[in-house]
Amino acid sequence: MVSQLKGKLTVTSTAFKEGDAIPSEFIYQNMNPPLNIAYIPEDTKAICIIIEAPGVAGRVYDKWMAWNINPVKDSELSFPFMMGRNATCPIMYAMSSLSSEPYRYYFYVYALGEQVSLKQDLSNTELQNIIRQYIIADGSLMGIYEEVNVMV
Repeated sequence: MVSQLKGKLTVTSTAFKEGDAIPSEFIYQNMNPPLNIAYIPEDTKAICIIIEAPGVAGRVYDKWMAWNINPVKDSELSFPFMMGRNATCPIMYAMSSLSSEPYRYYFYVYALGEQVSLKQDLSNTELQNIIRQYIIADGSLMGIYEEVNVMV
């Protein structure tokens, strides 16, 4: 069954605004920032979040992938949900900065019409190819992280 995109999710965070700086604790302490997702369609069975960071020479770094998240509006993420592998570590949330230049992190959020039963070590490409048919709404949030060196 192929779903038709029904709507647009609004994704916000209390930690940063669209296009603004992401606080360093969400980069170096590997904590996901709080995400609020509005306009979740009633028939949503699961939420999927993919965080990507475009890098040097057009490479995109996969930072975090989580799916089968309970679609509860305005709540923090809670287990159980599934996570896939990322570019720098095994299966975990990993947002390390890869450059001394400002780095953009894109938080892509998808409302799925079905929960998906997938192996945990999926790549970003594999996950996106599989969930494509179940996406009923999507949204995104972009934040920037820039390494700050303080001279004393």
